[in-house]
Parts: sequence; structure tokens; C-alpha cells
Amino acid sequence: MAIINIGLLGPGKIAKRVADGIISADNANLYAIGSRNINRAREFAKDYHAIAYENEELLKDKNVDAVYIAIPNAYHFEWIMKSLEAGKHVICEKPIFVNEEECEKAFTLAKEKRLMLMEAMKSDFLPLTLKIKELLQSGKYGKLLYMDGKYSSITPAKPGTWVFDAKTGGGLRDVGIYPISYCNFLADSKVKDTVTISKENDEGLDVLSQTTILYENGVLATCTSGLELKTINKIFIYTDSGYFEIENFWKTGKGKYVSGSDIEEIECEMLGDFMYEVKHFCDCINRGLIESPIASKEATLEILKVFRGRN
Repeated sequence: MAIINIGLLGPGKIAKRVADGIISADNANLYAIGSRNINRAREFAKDYHAIAYENEELLKDKNVDAVYIAIPNAYHFEWIMKSLEAGKHVICEKPIFVNEEECEKAFTLAKEKRLMLMEAMKSDFLPLTLKIKELLQSGKYGKLLYMDGKYSSITPAKPGTWVFDAKTGGGLRDVGIYPISYCNFLADSKVKDTVTISKENDEGLDVLSQTTILYENGVLATCTSGLELKTINKIFIYTDSGYFEIENFWKTGKGKYVSGSDIEEIECEMLGDFMYEVKHFCDCINRGLIESPIASKEATLEILKVFRGRN
């Protein structure tokens, strides 16, 4: 197993958790930190014994095998393309793209370069998520019929940051993507129809949304997301025999299955919410893959299809 040297672009809000995830993965090494501001890169890098670079210089280092892009959404596509052109594998924070055109161009380039490209959708790689999907596919827990996921909170982000950019930010892209991707993954079917109704502020920013998704296999899902309201953030996964209930489903190792008066506790390993996606990404590189079997191009396009259904 080769250890993949990763350069982290963007020492911002979530970068420490991403960095901790990288160093926790047994097939990854946090080799370098990149920033527009070299002093900011140096300040962050010293805690991880990593090399500090300005972003462009990081891509020139031949020892960097891959980059983890954790910069604001508006700049994802630009830096994905630059990284691929530089011969680097890429894992990029969600939402990886603004639209389908960006997605097609980037995955086409990755294919031409024989490089791995993946959306960093951490919830879909958690052991508990994979376990729930396994249990659903076994048929032992009944036929999947309906899912209801909520992730809405009062954002700690400050006006002027990417979250408040109506074109590339907002509640749907910041937190709503988690229940949407989770439902897409468990439904194991293409989106047939979708609609999102959003409450917007004066700047056109979606601050509270309700998304409904109908899948081709007949499964129905509803997803609530927002920036101005804290809900009880859980997902309920209903079958014709009972239901799974998982609180904080995007970062937990615990859930339960309820069938009548019977309650089955389900618990899986949980060593860090970012570690599993990094480990999977590096494993794909070592296997010579250019797409993840979980966070594939098709999976990203299905998320974008849901985003496009916003009214």
C-alpha cells in the first residue's frame, strides 16, 4: 500500500478537521498546506510538520500526489482544473461543482489524465452509513419506502463569507447537501423527479428549504435544510417493516432500528468524520481508479439534479 502525499488547499474554517482526517488515514500523509497567503499557510503547517506553499507553488511540487481542495465553492472548479492539469489527483469539498457543465468538463479532464477526482461527501463513507445500506440490501429489514432527513442550524458563518453567496452558497449547498446525498446513496436509484421550495432573504439566499425527491424505484425522500433555524437533525429511514433512526447522521457511528416494540441498537467504528473519505480516496488511487464507486461522477450529477429542482 502506497502512502499518498496530500496537499491541502485552503487553511480555513474546516481545515483542521480535514487535516486531522488526513493524518488519521493509514494510507495518507499531510505533506503540504497551500494558501493565497503564505503566512497563513506557514501558521497552519507548523502544527502538522507540513510544508507551506502559496497555492500555485504547491501544485509544482512533484512530491504532492493529490490535493484536497477546501477553498470557497466559487473557486472549486478553477482549482480542480489547475490541479488536474498539474497531474494531481483531486478530492474537493462538497459541493464540488456549481453546475453540470463544470462536472462534465472536470471529469473529462480527469479521465484524459488518468487521475482520480472525487467529491468529499464524508457522510457517505462512514461505517454506519455503509452498514445501513448493507442492511437495507439484505432484505432482512424490509423494503425501503421513504426517508426524511433534516440538517438545519443557525449558521456561525459571518456575512461576506462563501455561505452568504447566493450563487454558490446558501443553506442547500452548505448543509442540505448532506441529507440529499445520504438519501441518494441509500435509495440506490436515479432521481426521477425533485422539487425544492426555499425561503429566501432579501439577497436571494436560501435560508430555509424543503426538498422532495422521487426516485425511479419508487422510493420517496424529504430533506429539510437551512441557515436560520436549528432543527432536531436526524434521518428516519422507513421500510415496510420498521424504521432506522440516526441522529447527526453525517458524523456518527450510532443508530437504531425500530420495529413495533423492538429496538435494535446499531453501532459502528467512528474514528473521525473526515478520515473515512480520505482513506477511501487514497485506496482508489492505489487501485488505479479514476472514479470512486461511491462518490462517482454519476453520484455528483444526481446531487446537481436535485439542486436544479429548486424553485
